[in-house]
Amino acid sequence: MKLLRDDLITLPRTKDQATCELDDPETGKRYEFDEQEYYLINAIRYPYNEVVLLAKFNAQFRSNMGLFQLKEFLYKLEGWGLLNVQAELAAVDPKDSGRTTERGTASELEKTSPQSLSDPEEKSKKQPGTYYLFCPEGLLRYLVSWFGFTRYLVKLLPILVMIALTSLLFNLQEFSADHAFTRLDRNLFTHMIFTLFTINLGTVLVTGGVSRHFGIPTPVFGIVLAFGLIPRFSIPVGVPPTSQKRVKLWLASAPILTRCVMFSAGILIWMITRESGNQLHNIGSSLAWVALVTMLFTVNPLMESSGYRWLAIYFDKPDLRQKAFRALKYSISKQPAVIAQYVDTSAYLKVYALACSAFIIALLVLIAWILATWLENNYRGLGVAVFVLLVIYQLRRRMVSSKVGKRQMSAGNAHRFIEGDVNLEEMRQSSSKAGQSPLSTLRDKIAEFGLIRLSVILIIGACMFIPYSYESGGEAVVAPYLAQNLYPETPGVVEHVYFDGGEFLEQGTIIAEMANYRQKKDVDVTQQQILKAEEELAVLLSTPSPEEIVAAEEQLTTAQLQLEFSVTEEARLGALIGKGFVSETEHEKAVEEMQVDKQVVREREAALAALKAQVNTNAIESLRIDIVIGQRNLKYYQEVLERTRLRMPFDGSIVTMNLRNLENAFLDEGMLFAEVEDSSRLKVEIAIPEADAGEIALGNRVRLKLEAFPDKIILGEVTSISQATDESQFGAVLSVVGVIDNKARLIKSGMTGHAKVEARDMFLIEAFTRSLLRFVRVE
Repeated sequence: MKLLRDDLITLPRTKDQATCELDDPETGKRYEFDEQEYYLINAIRYPYNEVVLLAKFNAQFRSNMGLFQLKEFLYKLEGWGLLNVQAELAAVDPKDSGRTTERGTASELEKTSPQSLSDPEEKSKKQPGTYYLFCPEGLLRYLVSWFGFTRYLVKLLPILVMIALTSLLFNLQEFSADHAFTRLDRNLFTHMIFTLFTINLGTVLVTGGVSRHFGIPTPVFGIVLAFGLIPRFSIPVGVPPTSQKRVKLWLASAPILTRCVMFSAGILIWMITRESGNQLHNIGSSLAWVALVTMLFTVNPLMESSGYRWLAIYFDKPDLRQKAFRALKYSISKQPAVIAQYVDTSAYLKVYALACSAFIIALLVLIAWILATWLENNYRGLGVAVFVLLVIYQLRRRMVSSKVGKRQMSAGNAHRFIEGDVNLEEMRQSSSKAGQSPLSTLRDKIAEFGLIRLSVILIIGACMFIPYSYESGGEAVVAPYLAQNLYPETPGVVEHVYFDGGEFLEQGTIIAEMANYRQKKDVDVTQQQILKAEEELAVLLSTPSPEEIVAAEEQLTTAQLQLEFSVTEEARLGALIGKGFVSETEHEKAVEEMQVDKQVVREREAALAALKAQVNTNAIESLRIDIVIGQRNLKYYQEVLERTRLRMPFDGSIVTMNLRNLENAFLDEGMLFAEVEDSSRLKVEIAIPEADAGEIALGNRVRLKLEAFPDKIILGEVTSISQATDESQFGAVLSVVGVIDNKARLIKSGMTGHAKVEARDMFLIEAFTRSLLRFVRVE
């Protein structure tokens, strides 16, 4: 509680005066106040309740001044040295009571109220979610006695950081690959544990050691639940306002220097042990990465971080953020008269407040978006449910914290939360509760934690036993499902090139033609030879003609009929000669005609035989064989001619670019002309960690995300699994091949990304602790 000094002389205002005056006999200064301020000055001469005082003040002057404005007014009076500040501090270690004035004596510490200057992760306020474990003064004193000399090595830290940064830049690709594998091998729970016992614990111990070195009490080592969920180690540090600027700067820079050392150490450990094959290089890369990321937030002046506090102390601008937000607030709303004259509304303060607000909002939106996307992509419906629960829990936590703060303010304890004052004796007593019985401790923690928060934790714990499909992931490379190379079969000049490369072509499309005039000549000559043989065969097959044979046969028939009539006539006349009816001359004439007819028949028979003898079956068969040989030669020459035309072997794309540059170029036999591939389907080669080899089976679903399309999830199916593991630079991996559709042809072969393969179903808690349990069981 802050009361007005007893030795101040108050000169009450008269009816003619608009102000009252206050004399300080120590400094000889005189201060003027208006009627409202005069009322407050008289009220704080005696012990008061802030809430009651505000109620009376607002009723008296019909105003709406709040607790924050009252604190501002008291802060101004305290800055002018007009108030007595009474604070209870724990006793300082007797060994520290003889320190020099730089560190501050025990009596000075007892007269001042501490102000927290630790890192945001270690900011300790007596509030729900803070648990004190033990007094760390002995441990910190021991660490300071052994490692206090390292403060003289701080000047060498820039050199160490430069070496680490140079090593990182020259090996950035290898570091990215190792860190990607480490991130893949660890789940969120393992990452939180690693960060807690490296960056967080190291920062807390260094800050506590710096505090002990300068004689500042560090009575409690505890755990704070950041956001009500994430555990963080904490050592409350109360810095007396009378401490020297150098002390405050050391305390503000301790978290930054610790992260610089851890970053440099992590890079050096990674560089030294990377080729050894053990796990130290993974630990080093993780340590360097976490230290670098957290350092970017720690040095950010737009956050209430160590970097901001260091700058505020160095440039003597205390409470810069509060002044900036106050200036922004009072530029929007009307200022109470009692505080108006003390508020600085400079433009730079408003710009700084807007920048801080925009950064915090953007950071919260980004974190929420990344968390929601990660949960939905990895756990689908369950991830969405967990995200909704987290949002509800955080909103409920803020509401409960606001109600608790209002209750404590109404009880007269609000100043302890607003200004960060900590009753160290009470904290010591709370840390001694560790020796109580387990049952009473459990009851106390349940009562402190709250029924609602406990219910949320129980719900989350129950969700840990929800079955869900485990997925194993790894780096993925896209390869064509079907790919071929086009080569000329015979040496020659590329006469025509019809495409430049990159086009999608249908099967059979001619891409290029080699010089083929010889092949065309062979085809034409062979075709003419076949035509000639066919003509000769036709001549043989058409000699004699059927008509000629029919005519010869008809003539033979006519001669035979004439012979038959002559024979009959001769016989008739021979019979009549003996009876004397005909003369001998007539009979001889009939015999003569019969002999002539017989000769005619023989002539006709000989002519028919001669006509039929003109057909040679051997010559015909020979010509037919020549035709078959010619047709086979023609087919060969046509194939040779066709192979001078380089065609698309399937529906796909030409991979090789700038093909037109090969026009009129000479290609020897076996020289590559172009690469083509079927881009309608693609293979995905996934490097699965050896530990998950037993979880993968044929037909399992594949989910792929590419660097080129980070917002698009591509689905596929496992088609083959390698029968042997391969050694990579970050451990043994199993090659798993999946097939994905690419009908839109947006995905190109050679693209890289990250893929997950669906494995067996298991409990959520088993999936979260899989890496940790495997490490314990195997290593």
